[in-house]
Amino acid sequence: KTVRIDKAQNNYRPGIQGGCKIIRAVQKKEGYTRNVYLKKAMKLDAKFAPGDASKPFSEAIKQTFTTGNVLPLVSGAFAEVNVEAQRLVEKCAKHAAAMEEKSDITPEEV
Repeated sequence: KTVRIDKAQNNYRPGIQGGCKIIRAVQKKEGYTRNVYLKKAMKLDAKFAPGDASKPFSEAIKQTFTTGNVLPLVSGAFAEVNVEAQRLVEKCAKHAAAMEEKSDITPEEV
């Protein structure tokens, strides 16, 4: 699935333009993805725990990570990525650097 930048398919610049706040496409997709996972968990609650007021699947999704939901990794058409994807790349790069010989950092420091 894709997210259009705007209806006229113009290039966009983040910020406020024409009185409307412009949100980056990866941020829109990230929010959309979180909502999709939560809706799927609600469907599982309705199917497998119809009488349970604690909503086990929805609560499990909400309590999984510090964000209270899944961590989607989203990339855009122009190599833009969301914050979680950027953090993952940085963590992998630091770990790979720590594994090299004569490295100034250790895997424990990563």
